[in-house]
Amino acid sequence: MQVIILGSGPGLPSLDKKQSAILTEIHGENILFDCGEGTSSTFLKMDKDPDFLDSIVISHMHPDHSSGLPMLIQMLYLQNRTKLLSIYTPESPIRFIRLLHDFYLFEDRFNFDLEIKPMSSLPTDYPFISIFKSNHLDGYYEIIQKCKLDNEMNSYSYILNENDRKVVYTSDISTLEHLCDYANKVDTFIVDAVHLPLAELKCILTNDIKRIILSHGISNEIKDFIETNQISGVELAQEGKEIL
Repeated sequence: MQVIILGSGPGLPSLDKKQSAILTEIHGENILFDCGEGTSSTFLKMDKDPDFLDSIVISHMHPDHSSGLPMLIQMLYLQNRTKLLSIYTPESPIRFIRLLHDFYLFEDRFNFDLEIKPMSSLPTDYPFISIFKSNHLDGYYEIIQKCKLDNEMNSYSYILNENDRKVVYTSDISTLEHLCDYANKVDTFIVDAVHLPLAELKCILTNDIKRIILSHGISNEIKDFIETNQISGVELAQEGKEIL
């Protein structure tokens, strides 16, 4: 398994970080988790073949996790990609396709087949990936109901398994409750350090986790705790660095 963090910035753009994106190679499949702003330029710097990616998985539809996707699709189209590309969306595939059409990205013009699939298909297509729904978007319930919108408020975390290695990518979360029963003997835990309260982070510090990588920025509370206690095995995400 290979894991490279391409973007680790929070929702507020910064000058020295790109938005959320994690590139994985697992069981021979090249899968991108999230596609924030700057992902396309990073792929150009990496000199990746346009047919390199097999699938893209979007954890939730906040712009810092998904805004780079239309640009990436356009780049692959202009680079004459020919290989099928699967995109797993947290919202309805129909809504997602409609969004692409709003960007004038039409499947009929591509040299490759584009399949938009619901997140429920991910563990079926890739049995080595487990998905876990979080409550990150629940705070939008009232406005979605008031405005009669069809947003599904889905947000996901993932566990990747290959042989004896296990990697967790939480995406954005405020609690680890949905992952606690599955987080034992994890090699690498890539965790949101902005929205997560310190008390929740302390819960996984006591587990048998070899490496905890704090991504998506970091809250002052967590930063002060880590610096004061000099906890081993915990580090800030470094973009472009291979972590496995």
